[in-house]
Amino acid sequence: MKIIGDLETINESLERRRGDANYFKDNYADLSERFPDEWVAVFNQEVVGHDRDPVDLIRFMRYKGVNDFYMERIYVNEKPPILILSAA
Repeated sequence: MKIIGDLETINESLERRRGDANYFKDNYADLSERFPDEWVAVFNQEVVGHDRDPVDLIRFMRYKGVNDFYMERIYVNEKPPILILSAA
């Protein structure tokens, strides 16, 4: 496995993503009112993009020059998918 970047940069990225995930969780009620049934991108504990299509959101974020961000789907009117995984 090839690791891209030095360990310090990787750790900083992981810490920022943890903070962004916590921001998303702590602000879910507000975010769900503002962005129902959309994907939301968070960077440095700030909403930096949103879209119904995750691919379009990723393209938008790359266009903005942000390649390392936290992204999650908000479900309000739609039901989240049920994933059934089996071990072979």
